[in-house]
Amino acid sequence: RDMDASTLFPNNRDTSSDPVNISIGIVEQNVLLPAIARNIQAKAFGTLFKRSPQCIASLPSKPLLSVEDLVGKTLGMNIDTVELTSTLLSHATERCREIEIKVLSRNQTIGALL
Repeated sequence: RDMDASTLFPNNRDTSSDPVNISIGIVEQNVLLPAIARNIQAKAFGTLFKRSPQCIASLPSKPLLSVEDLVGKTLGMNIDTVELTSTLLSHATERCREIEIKVLSRNQTIGALL
């Protein structure tokens, strides 16, 4: 539907009231959030899941209770979540550079944890 640009993008400096063309689609958070961080004009307006299925798992013998518990540890993850995780960690702790991220294939993740 055509609508005023200020409705979709309130921070847009274009003050014209001309209709804008929009594209609506589905994109995963690991693509959307880094794009928004790079100032790509995008707006999320719904979710596929109420909560993200992504998580960081640890063994019961070595629980993680806070982001700081990750410092000095290695996180194994799929390539498609590295950028998002790095971005989130950089906002969560000043010591994020002390958290190693190792790229694993999907079938390596559980074995690496064990």
